[in-house]
Amino acid sequence: MSRATTVDSEPSGDDPPPARKATPSIRTRRFRTWLMRLGALAAGGMVSLALVEIVLRIYNPIHVPLRAHEIALPANQVFRYRVEGATKIDPIIVNEYNSLGMRGPEKPDDFDAATTVVTVGGSTTECVGLTDAHAWPAVLHKLLAAQHKDVWLNNAGMNGHSTFGHLVLMRQFLAKLHPDFALFLMGINDVGRGDLNEYDRRIDPAQASGLTPIIRHSELLCTAQVLWRTARAYDLGLAFNGEIDFANLDERVAPSDRMDDEITKHRRLFVPEYEQRVRTLVAECRTAGIQSVLLTQPAVYGDAIDPTTGRNLATMDVDGASGLLKWRTLELYNDVTRRVAAENHLLLIDVARAMPKDSRLYADYIHYSPAGAAKLAEIVARGLESELTARRTRQPATALIHGPGPLPNFARGS
Repeated sequence: MSRATTVDSEPSGDDPPPARKATPSIRTRRFRTWLMRLGALAAGGMVSLALVEIVLRIYNPIHVPLRAHEIALPANQVFRYRVEGATKIDPIIVNEYNSLGMRGPEKPDDFDAATTVVTVGGSTTECVGLTDAHAWPAVLHKLLAAQHKDVWLNNAGMNGHSTFGHLVLMRQFLAKLHPDFALFLMGINDVGRGDLNEYDRRIDPAQASGLTPIIRHSELLCTAQVLWRTARAYDLGLAFNGEIDFANLDERVAPSDRMDDEITKHRRLFVPEYEQRVRTLVAECRTAGIQSVLLTQPAVYGDAIDPTTGRNLATMDVDGASGLLKWRTLELYNDVTRRVAAENHLLLIDVARAMPKDSRLYADYIHYSPAGAAKLAEIVARGLESELTARRTRQPATALIHGPGPLPNFARGS
């Protein structure tokens, strides 16, 4: 049996040369190298972000007050601040929040039997620039407890919030907590706001986007969102930025025609929306069985001479406007608060008219020094006395508010 064998033959001169493997061009090699580097960078970035997320979930040094569009009160948190060069406020500020996420004592076991009060507002209520004992709600609690042993009061003010934020707070927390009284110091953060301000925009469910569920469940994204929005809010002037030297402020006088135009603009564009929000807030309090008490917003500027510095508070420069223009504008919103209180037979405490215009009482244009917070608490305590006495004697509070004869200055809207 024969075996077939194959013998390689030498290529002849007429045979084509063997095919060569194609080598990548220099441009293609560079593209592949950059693609690999980009992939490595992306993978490293994802690993780094995952590690940061894990670390923040274990310990986040930055309080996240809002997760996407939901309020997250700072339960069991303590914040300490150092204020360089402080002359009116404390050089070391301590803000301590209880298990409810509010400043003040813990919720009592006999909550339903106690006389319970919650203060609601923006930074002029939260008083982050004052240590706990000097904030006006804490001073108010001390004054009330001296006469009414069963009083419990907590401070639910949130820096920068306007009536938009108060409505969300009411729906998410206060309606469930169900205090006897809700004290609303409001108006300053609503001035000129036909739209949501930065602090409130982030808690309005109507503003939610498709990213909201992702942000809500990510500690890193929530923290980044809070930092960015807080920076924006500071740029808008919605937060306490430290003390002002009233003695060295510039002078500014607004021409009468400009002042009239500005007042007309606010009355036409912004005040009606503010009034609607206040009415909604009052209605929701009534539905929840909470008695609302309305406070007008004081400010140091206005038609007065500062007894401490001798400055004319009407002509001092307030963020590019005269003090008189700023005060006349704010009073448009205070007038709404007065009107809504009167029409709904609510207790009005007209702090705007009762608070002295004295720079000694203010750290800046609207935020209080410890002396100012004490004065405001005294005004509010005097206004609340009739309500608390009525509750203690089991008389309907409206009997005191609407009884015969003229009503006290602090017991009704004007």
